[in-house]
Amino acid sequence: VLASGLPWKWIATGAGFAVRHLPTPYGTLALKLSARDNQVITVEVGSSLTIPAGGLLLRPPFPGGMSIQSVDLEQGDGALSPSRADTFEIHQLPLIAHLRLRSNAETSV
Repeated sequence: VLASGLPWKWIATGAGFAVRHLPTPYGTLALKLSARDNQVITVEVGSSLTIPAGGLLLRPPFPGGMSIQSVDLEQGDGALSPSRADTFEIHQLPLIAHLRLRSNAETSV
């Protein structure tokens, strides 16, 4: 699971949050998350990682009361988790995705 536990302000300030050349059991991780206007989170994951058998999940931070509404893929492949509104399943790397956010109040109407 990538980005779980990151504070919102780390991705919503300046250029966002990034890590490069981080060794993992599945290869080297390159990850960048940045947010704009509390409406879109841009995610970039490099190609030097092998997706584990159990999958690769992204669970980014959100501003209060928000969740993922839709995803625009620029590169790679993935899908919203059918069971969790806060999770994006990564299926192919490299990945560049724009996660569009919505208020949780919109989903409860």
